[in-house]
Parts: sequence; C-alpha cells; structure tokens
Amino acid sequence: MRFLLFLLFLSKAIAIGLGFKARPKAPSPYRLQLIQIIILFIVEGIGLYTGIIKGQNNMWLSNPYVLVEIWLVATITQKLLSEYTKHSKWIYFLLIPVSALWFHSIITYGISVFANWFYATSSIVLILASTILLFHLSNSGKKIYASPDFWYAIALAISCSITIPLYGLHNYLVEQGNNELHKQLYYINQISGIIRYSLIAVSFYIIAKPTNTQPDVQP
Repeated sequence: MRFLLFLLFLSKAIAIGLGFKARPKAPSPYRLQLIQIIILFIVEGIGLYTGIIKGQNNMWLSNPYVLVEIWLVATITQKLLSEYTKHSKWIYFLLIPVSALWFHSIITYGISVFANWFYATSSIVLILASTILLFHLSNSGKKIYASPDFWYAIALAISCSITIPLYGLHNYLVEQGNNELHKQLYYINQISGIIRYSLIAVSFYIIAKPTNTQPDVQP
C-alpha cells in the first residue's frame, strides 16, 4: 500500500532529522546508526525508482546493501554492548560464518537473486545481541525507558523477529510465482521498517533532549 510506503519513508526521514539534531552529543554507535539510515534512505529511493517505477530487478542493489547493513548494525550493537560487558565481540565471530552464506548465494545464484538465507540467519544473531543488550540494561540500575539503548534494542529485536519469516520465504515465493502472497508479506517488511525507525527516532530524541546528561563519546 502506498500509505505504508509513505509512512516508511517518513519514519526514516524523521529519524534522520532527529539524528542530525542529536549528532553533537551522540555516542559513536548512534553516529553510525545515522549513517546507516542515510544509506538505507538513498538505497530504498533508488530501489523504489528502479523496482516499482521502472519495473526492473533491483537485487543488484539490495544484495550489496544487506551485507553492509548487517555489519554496520552488528558494529553498532557491539559498541553498545561493550558499555555493559567486556564480552561483546562474539557477535563478529558469529557473523563471519553467516556471511559465508551471502558469498555462497552470490556465487551460486548471482547478484540478481536475493541472499535471503544470509539475511534471515544474520537477523537471528542480531535478535540474540539485542536481547542480551536488553538484559544488561535491565540489570544496570538505570531507568531503561529513558535510555536510548533500550529503544534501539527493542527496535532491532522487533524488526528482526518480524522479518525472519518474510526473508525465509522470499525466494521460494518468487520461484513459485506467488506474487500476491509475496506482496502481502512485503507489507510486513514495510510495517517492520516503520516500527524500527520510529523507535530509533525515539533514541535520537532522548539523546538530543537538552536535559540529556549522556557523555559525548568520541568515535
């Protein structure tokens, strides 16, 4: 639905605006988060033009982006986890073998077929990382609702949980030509994006608030 697409781009635009407002005080993970949203906004804009308007296969754009996105998000999450525990780099050791699925997909099926199993599997890793982050937050003694890390972790956990079934079925539905069901599932992806970037916008808002006392951490 066009309304969902509008809300999706609007949520990202709001997150970007609040991200720039928060940037002077934002710790390095949130500066990386701002970069990720800007890249995504540009990629999805190009994807909208080539895929929907031109009717072309835009997987040549989506496949490289998802690899960059997963590693960027993993880095953001690892940096946030490192504030609560010394054991945070395990996320990279899990993603290295998972990333082999991306290379296998590209080599085997080509750049025009979405590397869905890589994205679905890496989403499981990110759910685990965001859950651990929430666990540390709940035991930190902080008011977690006033922490930008809480909203970030919730955003990541919800969006990844919602989209795993979608990306697991993606290529199968394309192969079967079930365009109607694929379209319905894609609406789930849009709703997931709206939730994710709306909640990340809350993180940026908390950081940008004049009363925020979070220290300015340099990258």
